[in-house]
Amino acid sequence: MITQGDSERSLMIRIMRALTRITIGGFTSFFLRIKWLFFQESRNTNSGYSVHLLVVKNPSYAYVSQVCIESFLYFHPNAKVVVHGDQRTEKSLRKALRMVMVRRDLEIIIDQDPSLTWQEQKVNLILQLSGTNDIFIDADLKWNGSMPNRKGICFFVEEFIFAENPLYKEVLPKINLKVQLENSMKNTSFFSWGGEKFDPSKKHQLLEFISGFERQVALLDLSETKKQELSRIVEQLGLSIMLNREECVFLKDNDTQFDGRFVESSYFGATGTKFGKFGITSRKF
Repeated sequence: MITQGDSERSLMIRIMRALTRITIGGFTSFFLRIKWLFFQESRNTNSGYSVHLLVVKNPSYAYVSQVCIESFLYFHPNAKVVVHGDQRTEKSLRKALRMVMVRRDLEIIIDQDPSLTWQEQKVNLILQLSGTNDIFIDADLKWNGSMPNRKGICFFVEEFIFAENPLYKEVLPKINLKVQLENSMKNTSFFSWGGEKFDPSKKHQLLEFISGFERQVALLDLSETKKQELSRIVEQLGLSIMLNREECVFLKDNDTQFDGRFVESSYFGATGTKFGKFGITSRKF
């Protein structure tokens, strides 16, 4: 029989564990930021990467991007980072990134059209990089090492083959677009054209697909949860459909949240979790 005293002791133990995780997470985050800002990896790459991030709509992403930018520049100190923001995120960006702007090559550009969805803005930015070796990265990544060498069109990771996923196997044939079910869903947390140019005719088709996708999904006989799931990553779906898996390479062979590898994601957009907060850190740290 569980007594009131047992319940109180159990509650106190849970509270103490939570406080311990918060404390460890806070100290870990603090010391990592000091290392990233004032030192650099001794075995760092000399490559002068040009990297772009998109931070729009939600000011919280400005603070999420701190970890991404500072950790990336620690391992790639010769890189230039450009953050593309809007009026809603400008103030938070300049506050969150003021220290790294002093120490590293970082530029904040307020150039995003607020009338567009963030998915449309992300695709537009990626399309602007066509023909270059510039890199797009999501703000909720953390870098634990240098990027491996890669050639050609590069996504973050290959998630699944459309034909093997029940939802997409059902939905894609109903969408008014030529889709090969043998193609795959590719994660756009990292993307580079690797110097390749995107077919201009496909560019128009891609933008039309993204702008009209929500209307198409609304006509489907699906639950609201599934409709939201489809709409949330429409830019990822669009690029995945337009680019065959055979013509792409992938930065990681597989991926899970906080996996502790050379680059990892908190998947802030889907989970709301951040690195170094409330003890939620990577397995490595």
